[in-house]
Formats: sequence, C-alpha cells, structure tokens
Amino acid sequence: RLFFTLYQHSAGGMLLQQLPAQLVRDQDQRTAQWDHVTILGATLSAGELLTLPAETLIGRLYAEDVVQLLEQREVQFACTCSAERTANALLLLGEAEVRQLFSEMEIVSMTCEFCGTSYDFSADSLAAISRGEAPQH
Repeated sequence: RLFFTLYQHSAGGMLLQQLPAQLVRDQDQRTAQWDHVTILGATLSAGELLTLPAETLIGRLYAEDVVQLLEQREVQFACTCSAERTANALLLLGEAEVRQLFSEMEIVSMTCEFCGTSYDFSADSLAAISRGEAPQH
C-alpha cells in the first residue's frame, strides 16, 4: 500500500509491503496484521509525510510493533533494457512471425517504453543475438 502526498514542489510517501508468509503462516493472522499496519498508515497527514524523518514517522505509527528500517537510497532513474533483452522479446513472437516481419521490412525497430532507447535489428543481427553473439553497435 502506498501513502503519497504532493505539495507545491515537494512530495512525500510511505510504502508498506507485506512480506511472504515466512514468520506468520496463518492467513487470518496475516490479514489482521495487514489491516493493523494499513489502518495506522492511513492516519498520516500530508504535513507529517513531508516534514518528519522516516524514523520518527515509523516510531510514532508503529511504537508497539517490531519494525525493521532498511538502508535509505536516493531515488534514481535506472532502466534495464538492452539490445539482448529487446531482441529476446522480439524472438518471443516465434520464428514464423519474425520471418514475416523481415519479409515486410529490412530493419525492425523496437523502442523501450521506459527510457525511450530505440533498437534496430536486421535479420542477421537478430540471428546473431539469438546465437548468443554480442550485438553489433
């Protein structure tokens, strides 16, 4: 569950994530725990989200619970696309469909919808990638 707020040029949020059933396997107990943490999380105000340090927020909300804070990391843009991954997605169409594409066009272009990087494949370059050879740039 995500609690999020925007104010002018600031944003704040808290993400609650229920972990897989490792310590508590009983579904009713897991549901009760989840209801407990989300109800408390919903009491946050926009001001608290924008001004209080994470340790203070967590301490106030979940003072009677065992809480583990993970290491803080800066938010950063990162895309995992590559020529190989994009080629593999193209190959998932199947041999007949890929052959049909290249009969209609010499170059097949695919663009990553996340970062906007465009990858161009010829029939030869796609075949090389499918054989595990490094893509030619």
